[in-house]
Amino acid sequence: GRLTAQKDYPTFLTAVEDVLAGAPDTDVVIVGEGEQRAELEARVAAAGLAARVRFLGLRHDVPQVLAGVDVLALTSRYEGLPNVVIEAMATGAVPVVTDVGGCRELVTHGVSGFVVPPGDPAAVAAAVAAVLGDRVLAARLATAARAHVEAHLAVDAMAARTMAVYDARLARGSEAR
Repeated sequence: GRLTAQKDYPTFLTAVEDVLAGAPDTDVVIVGEGEQRAELEARVAAAGLAARVRFLGLRHDVPQVLAGVDVLALTSRYEGLPNVVIEAMATGAVPVVTDVGGCRELVTHGVSGFVVPPGDPAAVAAAVAAVLGDRVLAARLATAARAHVEAHLAVDAMAARTMAVYDARLARGSEAR
């Protein structure tokens, strides 16, 4: 994502510190560029986390990167309908998202991932730790997330729903004549 205030990386990095305290062998990747990159890298270095937190910069292979992660944490202060969450769900990463914008539409708390309050690093850390600490839970959430994307957000499913709306409208129009 963009390394901007919208994405609330201070909350994310505080959560990362908590997660790494309990699971020090966890690796964290941050994908994207933005005006906060230098500041965020300095914070990671000052916290002694540079060995575990890597900034990958701008990438054009995000689905491949996501396929290699267990959890996607999106700590945004506001969002529309974030594509990265859909991409993560499709590739098998469990989403942990803040309860903003379209995130609630994409993720059902405890079913296909976790929805946490914005600005709450403890809630983010607890959700991430739950996924990392319970492989059965992680598999259940990842399977439900992928199924949700396939059933509701895949191009074929969305096209079929759109056509159903048109068909229903056309049927009502012909009844009125």
